[in-house]
Amino acid sequence: MKNNGDTVMKSTDNLGEREETRLFVLQIVCSWYIPLLLLLCCAHITFVVADGQDRSECTPSHFDVILNCSERNLLEIPDIGPEIDRRSVVLLLLEGNNISKIEARSLSGFDNLEELYLGGNDIRYLENGTFREVPRLKLLDIQNSKLFAIESGAFGGLEILEEIFLGFNTINFLPDGIFAGMFRLEVIQVRSNPLRDRSVSENTFRNLTSLRVIDMSETWLTTLPIDLFQDCTNLQNVIFHNTLLISVNMIHWPIAPYKIVDFRYSPVVNITNVPREVTILKASLRALQCTCENERAILLVLAGQNISSHCQNLRCNIPTDENVVTAVAPHHMSPEPDSTYSTSDSVYSRNHMQLYFLLVIAFTSVFAVGL
Repeated sequence: MKNNGDTVMKSTDNLGEREETRLFVLQIVCSWYIPLLLLLCCAHITFVVADGQDRSECTPSHFDVILNCSERNLLEIPDIGPEIDRRSVVLLLLEGNNISKIEARSLSGFDNLEELYLGGNDIRYLENGTFREVPRLKLLDIQNSKLFAIESGAFGGLEILEEIFLGFNTINFLPDGIFAGMFRLEVIQVRSNPLRDRSVSENTFRNLTSLRVIDMSETWLTTLPIDLFQDCTNLQNVIFHNTLLISVNMIHWPIAPYKIVDFRYSPVVNITNVPREVTILKASLRALQCTCENERAILLVLAGQNISSHCQNLRCNIPTDENVVTAVAPHHMSPEPDSTYSTSDSVYSRNHMQLYFLLVIAFTSVFAVGL
């Protein structure tokens, strides 16, 4: 009987200790966790409300040389007040907004603007003369902005533009003369657009004698006009990475200081009349046909290896080129975009991180109360 009594007393003591522990934990939860939970909830609601508001004020820096209007939920280019001198702005950031149209008058006064970033907006259409008020522009970036159509004179007046980035849009046609008069243009990037065979013509890149880099990767092109690059006498990098190209005839490609011609991950069967100036050619050996017309292309892709390792029975009378024998192919040649834009990425990440912490604290509180 004494043992039973001791057992009952011990059980009662254990229950008492558990009840005391539970009350102690509950007191801590009520004192710290619940107020913290309420505080974070209020902070989360504040951030969400703030993100839904129009933060239209732009932030100038470096003596108004840089004007940052990114991620302000803007619907149009803002009307800058008199406290900021538009003529002093050299770089204008308008990324990650909800701008749907660029009107020429909205850029009026930016007489010395050299770089304009419009990525991550909702700009579906560019009409003639859109950028006529910013003739000193040297770099124009309209990536990832749902851009669909561009009139032939949209870039009219940009005679000293050097770089243009139109990638990651839905452009399906480049009209003749779209780059007319842009004699200093060095870089054109139109990758990741649904460009088809008739989307470009022999006049698309006419008279672009300063062009060094053309990136048309991840497009739907299956053939190229034979005279597409006939005036581009300074081409160095030609990139058609991951396209639908089947056959390429380079007979009318100009004599230029080529460094790289890239057809990787494209089902190219024939690459003929490769200029002697091409030192590095990237393509799939499995797709290339073993013909004498393709011999130079195959030698370049092999980068110094014996052609018999790929084409055992091919016998041609084309002399060996020193450039072919000594060419060394680098591992990476297709430039990746500097950045991709998403209007809501930063807001999305911040809000979900806050929700994550809220859930952790809530789960901890429930677990503690259940002890």
